[in-house]
Amino acid sequence: MFFLKFIGFIFLFFIVCIIIGVGWMLWSVKRVHNRIKERYGGEQANTESRSTYGTEEGDVIHDHRNREKQKDKKIIPDGEGEYIDYVEEP
Repeated sequence: MFFLKFIGFIFLFFIVCIIIGVGWMLWSVKRVHNRIKERYGGEQANTESRSTYGTEEGDVIHDHRNREKQKDKKIIPDGEGEYIDYVEEP
């Protein structure tokens, strides 16, 4: 009789350990999912805008400023970035 109780206790112990292990794994997956969602614009989309667009020259611009700054300011101020046409001399 004692042997059957002992085997039952061991079986119950393993079942509880499996349930705890599965719960821990699910919690870890949910935590990683929330971090990825947070990093790539999940709930932060209301406060931060991540715009990506291309120019006529083929350059890609990634704008990570929040929406208020995007509305009011240019990415490159007028005084910066004066470009000169390149002329190749023979």
